[in-house]
Amino acid sequence: MNLKVPEGCTARIALPRLSEGSMKNMLINGEKVILSDYEVGICTILRKTMPAFEITQGDYLITFE
Repeated sequence: MNLKVPEGCTARIALPRLSEGSMKNMLINGEKVILSDYEVGICTILRKTMPAFEITQGDYLITFE
């Protein structure tokens, strides 16, 4: 996934839940990141705490394993 976070903004990226426990790692610009528990939006009305990573403005290539 390519992501551009605008100036002055932050984004929280969570592991996809294609099936419970199917994704274990996230790489941002080729570097494995350490995930922390963050509250993330699941849809427009639902939030859930799950493993995620927070990033600031910039251009990113995000891959999941």
